[in-house]
Amino acid sequence: MVIFNGANSGVSTVFMLESALDKWKELGLTTRPRLLATFTAGKNHQTGLLDILGVKTVIKVFRHSLERSLFAQQQAAQFSLAPKILGHYKNIVLMDFIEGGLPVLEQTAIALSSLHSNLTADTYALDLPKLLEQYLQRADETLKNQHQSLVPLLEEFFDDSTPWCFCHNDLVNENCVSNAEQACFLDWEYAAQHNPWFDLAAIVLYRGFNRKQAKAFLQAYADWQHKVDDRIFLTSQITVLWADLLWHVYTYGLDYRLKNSSRFDQLNGLVDKLKTTR
Repeated sequence: MVIFNGANSGVSTVFMLESALDKWKELGLTTRPRLLATFTAGKNHQTGLLDILGVKTVIKVFRHSLERSLFAQQQAAQFSLAPKILGHYKNIVLMDFIEGGLPVLEQTAIALSSLHSNLTADTYALDLPKLLEQYLQRADETLKNQHQSLVPLLEEFFDDSTPWCFCHNDLVNENCVSNAEQACFLDWEYAAQHNPWFDLAAIVLYRGFNRKQAKAFLQAYADWQHKVDDRIFLTSQITVLWADLLWHVYTYGLDYRLKNSSRFDQLNGLVDKLKTTR
């Protein structure tokens, strides 16, 4: 998570958070908190760092997915896998501030295994094909043609037989932190039932694990080190990366592809690797 000084942050972010702090009594506080800084704003929420009587606390103002995020985070916090929710009012949530860096490989694997085995899913399941169709609405013909070429590999992931479980579904590096004892995860808006390989692939992909590191990670997760040679190891990464790329184009416009060509090259590299996998 990247913090930047409030003076340099977007005016709308500061304004939204300061307006939310006007509800300090409804949040069950005895004094109005002081906004110390803003976090890089997500598209689903605005987040800031507060001082509440000398204690650092996080405030998050949701644009959508509040109920789903609260449900997941409250469950995860019971296993120390997420910051504890301190209070909420309408779309405003206060939670513990966890100050730490990116968790080490084994920490991440153990925490992810705990998440997948201990959290109980509600009836909501992530409909990734539907999301991809939504993102494609703002794609040009080049991207749509590339998507069609990837459909067989995406469907291979969609048809994978690995039992679904409760997943985070957005494990970019910024959403993984270590509290010195174990890894925990942030930003639970996309949490839902899904194939656990979507979370596993995200960790392998965004951490840039080499083969040896990926085997160690999967071994610590569930003695799955042998699966680095299975097609699901690559089809899951291709699916995660393609969903990520389409989301960025959908959110930031077609210029994203031109400015981030290396990420599309990375996708092509994964597809080429898959050609040599049984």
